[in-house]
Amino acid sequence: MTTPDSTFDPTFDPTFDLEGLLEWRKQKDQFMLESPHSPLSNTQKTDFAGLNYFEPDPEYAFSLEPVAYAVQRAVQISTSSGETRWYVCWGALEFVLAQGSGTLQLYLTEPQENPETFFIPFKDRSSGPLSYGAGRYVDAPFRGGRVLLDFNRAYHPFCAYSPNYSCPLPPQENWLELEILAGERNSALPIT
Repeated sequence: MTTPDSTFDPTFDPTFDLEGLLEWRKQKDQFMLESPHSPLSNTQKTDFAGLNYFEPDPEYAFSLEPVAYAVQRAVQISTSSGETRWYVCWGALEFVLAQGSGTLQLYLTEPQENPETFFIPFKDRSSGPLSYGAGRYVDAPFRGGRVLLDFNRAYHPFCAYSPNYSCPLPPQENWLELEILAGERNSALPIT
């Protein structure tokens, strides 16, 4: 999915950037409404008033040191259309919330010596009732040996809006026993 780029300044260490987050959300809404690459149908765009999000919460933003695997392993990830796609599992990271801790695997589309951004598909206890049932994604910048994991930037894959897309499903190793009440949440837009 092409979304507005995450802005990350390695000299800025408070991991929660409210102004940047709100601008990112605004740009994503504009992309969904105006871009020819938007997954929304013309019917959906007619009623589109913006994506739904949980309220921004700095408790869901982290600057973490990942654990890089000695050998990056190729893995197949199933998609919403029943296909599989190859990814590289680069490493993992752990985070702690008031409700508990979690571990997420970090993925790349191809092997990289110095990755700039990790793809993190995940599923959590909000998946279904509060957010897209198949899971969400986070693109996490990697700078200065640290990963900026901000669940406030979690987003639904395109297949949440249209059956015309084949989206990677979060592997079971990225199913969290936590409720991530941050990022994009369910909307009233019908899938067309």
